[in-house]
This record gives sequence, C-alpha cells and structure tokens, in this order.
Amino acid sequence: MRHKDIYNLVFDLEKDETYHYRKKYVNKTFYSLFDDREILSNSIKKRLGSELSKYYLEPIQYKYNNLGFRNHRDIHKQNTGCLAIGDSFTEGEGIKYNELWTSLLETQIKQPINNFGICGSGPDTWFKILIKYIASFDGEYIFLLSTYFPRYVFPGRDKFIKGVNRIFKNSSEIYSLTRSENFILYNYQIKMLAVEALANYYSKKLVVLNVHDIAEIDIDGYNFNVVFNKYEPARDCKHLGRDFHKVVANKFSLQAN
Repeated sequence: MRHKDIYNLVFDLEKDETYHYRKKYVNKTFYSLFDDREILSNSIKKRLGSELSKYYLEPIQYKYNNLGFRNHRDIHKQNTGCLAIGDSFTEGEGIKYNELWTSLLETQIKQPINNFGICGSGPDTWFKILIKYIASFDGEYIFLLSTYFPRYVFPGRDKFIKGVNRIFKNSSEIYSLTRSENFILYNYQIKMLAVEALANYYSKKLVVLNVHDIAEIDIDGYNFNVVFNKYEPARDCKHLGRDFHKVVANKFSLQAN
C-alpha cells in the first residue's frame, strides 16, 4: 500500500465544526466571551473575593484579527514569529490580552507569539490549524498548551459512525467509550505524536505543556474548588487566572531557552 503524504493535504477548515465559528470573530472586538460577562451576581463576587471582583469589573477586550483569532496581528502568507495553539486556556477566556501566557511568553523570549487558540478545540483541530499555517511562520517554535479533554472531530457518518454502529448498540456506548480514561490517554498520545511529526517535518520545535498536569486536575474535567485553592480563577470562574498564565509562560520560556 502506498501511503499518502498527509502533511501536504489541504483541509477545508471552513467546514471544521470548531473552526468555522471563527467567521463571526473576524476583525471584531468584543467585551464579553461566552460565560465571561460583567460580574454582577453576589455568588460570583463571593467566589472571587472583593479584590478580584473589583479587578474583573474592568472591561476585558477580546480583539480578533483577519482570521478570527485572538491575536493583535493580522496573518498573511508569510509572517514573523512562532505559533501558539490550544483551547480556551490559550484563547484566554476571562483573561486580559496582556496577561495571557502568549503575551507574557512573547516578552520573555523576545519573539512574536501568534495566538491560534480556539475555545472548545482539541487535537484534531490543532493538527488541522498547523497543517494550514505552519509553513507561513519563520519562528522555530510551536507552543502547545494542551488538555486531555475528549474533544474529537469525527469523519463523516458514512466513513466512521456507520461502521461503529455495527459494533455498538447505541450512541451512549460510543460516548462512554470515548470518555474512558484509557481511551482519552491513548487518543491524546497518538494525536500528540502526529502533531510532533508534523512539526518535525517542517523543522519546527514543538513544546508541549498540559493544563491537567500543571494544575494537577482530573483527566476528564477538574474540581474547581481544589484548583482555585492553587490558582485564582479567570473572570468567568471556569478557567484559571493570571497566576496560572504566568506559570505557563515561565515553563514555556525555560524550555525554549
């Protein structure tokens, strides 16, 4: 069997179930994002504490570039700097732009860091983004802040789901399989190897950190009360705050130097 060179495939990201929602962000600026809104409820204020509540009442600007990424630089055919990929911990829901790990890292290593984070994304989308944009940047590094969350982009029904249904009785069995710890770790490792191989193909250095490992949280989620004893929450109270982003930037910087 002759293997196709997948690194030269052209993915239609506009049809990707995660990526295509970026259209509404292209060249736009927002002051709230999903669950990140002005803090009004007493329960949230109590959770944050008076100091953080006051801080997070200040507007958080979400400014997006010509491709719909939270990056203050437009992306062209050829660009300077490195790529940063990941999910909402990279896009930075509930965090000001200058306090994101990507912004902090840029200052530390004195190279432009181009933020390609997408809320709710996983390894499949990160891989597709890299294939589309990796050759357009001259930086030597790709920084990936990953998570173990089981977010999969499945092929079409006729190619995958139909075949799986011959083995499993219903969709709940498929769902339970993909949420199992062994499957999550297996799937994650396989796809990280694919991302690493892609980086090597383009002579880039892939540097990976994992949110779950840094924060010492469960593979399929996390206990907010435990995590927020270690790190302050972001404004949406669902993500980790400024001190976590500092830790991530420092860890990436050490690996890049």
